[in-house]
Amino acid sequence: MINSLKISDNSPAQWVCYRALNNDVVPTIDEIQDLLENEIPIAIALKEGEKDAKYKQILKKYSINKKGWTLCHKNPVGLNERENVSQIEKLKKSFSNLMKPANFFLVPKKWSGLGELKEFQEEMK
Repeated sequence: MINSLKISDNSPAQWVCYRALNNDVVPTIDEIQDLLENEIPIAIALKEGEKDAKYKQILKKYSINKKGWTLCHKNPVGLNERENVSQIEKLKKSFSNLMKPANFFLVPKKWSGLGELKEFQEEMK
């Protein structure tokens, strides 16, 4: 299973937020696989060696930054490591925090640094 994992940035969370802001229909679990291959962005941009990957959608039009917002998270989403991702519970928690809309908050793009402050994140909780 670990071989099928893909390190991602904030792009899938931005996709969720973008769709919510546009009142898009919530996809069913059965639609997710097709959306992963054809719509859900995995990254802002791909590295050269990633262009042939199964999941290769990039953020493009789904960036909420283009709408004047920055997506922030109340609880941390990063793994803070890129090599050792073998702890499945750590991965589940990170993914849940990344994708759970209840963990999102938006900050106007011009104040984006505010959302990175621990004090502000605590206040948003």
